[in-house]
Amino acid sequence: DSIASFLLGYLGNQNVNSAGNVDNNLFPTNLGKYYAPWFQNDWKVNRRLTLNLGVRWDINQAPDERYDRLNRGFDADIVNPANALIDRTKFPNLPQLKGGLNFAGVNGVDHIASNTDWNNIQPRIGFAYLLNEKLVMRGGWGLYYVNPSNDYLQFNGFSVTTNIVNSLDGGRTPIEGLLNNPLPNGIPTPSGAAGGASTFLGRGFNFVNPDFVVPYVHQFSFGLQYQLPWDSKLEASYVGNRTRNLQTNRPFNEPSLEFRKLCNPLEGGSPAFCNEQLPNPFKGLAPFIGTNHFTANTLSRFDLARPYPQFGGITEVARNDGGIAYDSLQVTFEKRARNGMNGVFTYTLSKQIEEWGWNDLQKNITQRGLYFADRPHRFTAGLVYQLPFGDGQKLFN
Repeated sequence: DSIASFLLGYLGNQNVNSAGNVDNNLFPTNLGKYYAPWFQNDWKVNRRLTLNLGVRWDINQAPDERYDRLNRGFDADIVNPANALIDRTKFPNLPQLKGGLNFAGVNGVDHIASNTDWNNIQPRIGFAYLLNEKLVMRGGWGLYYVNPSNDYLQFNGFSVTTNIVNSLDGGRTPIEGLLNNPLPNGIPTPSGAAGGASTFLGRGFNFVNPDFVVPYVHQFSFGLQYQLPWDSKLEASYVGNRTRNLQTNRPFNEPSLEFRKLCNPLEGGSPAFCNEQLPNPFKGLAPFIGTNHFTANTLSRFDLARPYPQFGGITEVARNDGGIAYDSLQVTFEKRARNGMNGVFTYTLSKQIEEWGWNDLQKNITQRGLYFADRPHRFTAGLVYQLPFGDGQKLFN
């Protein structure tokens, strides 16, 4: 009952993070540099053959932040400062705590969010060949690069969200009287790069893969265009593309396959094993203030089995695991203008397959199936009619 919850001083329901939070956010100044010199030429080789030739070079540099208030990758090998704070007499089996965020412009780290991909050179070639006076053969191939998303912009440590912790045992028992003082440990100020590898202890975050490369697409087509009577034409083409190194994300701080099998009933395990609450080795440690790791008496065996248990869920963004394949038959009939009327009718038979996400993260098996925008059949009809007014027309000429 909501009134009873109010009188007891509860906040929210018993979901640990549902009671509210306070944000202390950065307003950054970013600059990403992009250059694209290109050359293109149409060459009419002879009466029958025309070539379209081109090349383009994309230099798409990852953004920086004017005052280096930016993350650049995650160092999985450094010993985290929290390791020295653990009471090993009480937690002898806790593995050495490793891993921490890197910061742009600190300790020799570059100022931009990831490495610059210099090899985005894109040749293109197209042709049109007149087989006879009414039949033309057309085709082409080109390499294109796909602009990355703003996943580059990660400001962990420069913005911080302080959640109201309303349970010390994973939501089983709410804290009474919390309404009087919902943030007993205060609202922490972002430490910025000064926090080093201690940044965001007890929290989850995203980080950018510094070796990310710009995704690319091979586009190609081949078709025939035939002139029909009555000022009309019919065109049939095969059109396809192959996208490679598509930008993806991947959970980074997940327990191993061996541990998952102990929890997953489909693999002979028990969920109760993962959910069992164990003593919290991080309780009361100052770098964890403002998180459940600081206040909770226990943490689940699952959370303590993470490769970096001092953090929550971590996602590596700007990876290159995805791909798309598109194949289509495209048919177009066009009736050119007569008496002011022009009509175009098209039909496309296609299939689009993607590799995106993970069917089994621990076994490194990607998801493969129909793309969400796959449209096997597509028919369009369009008419344009020139109104009979004005110069050269029947009315008001």
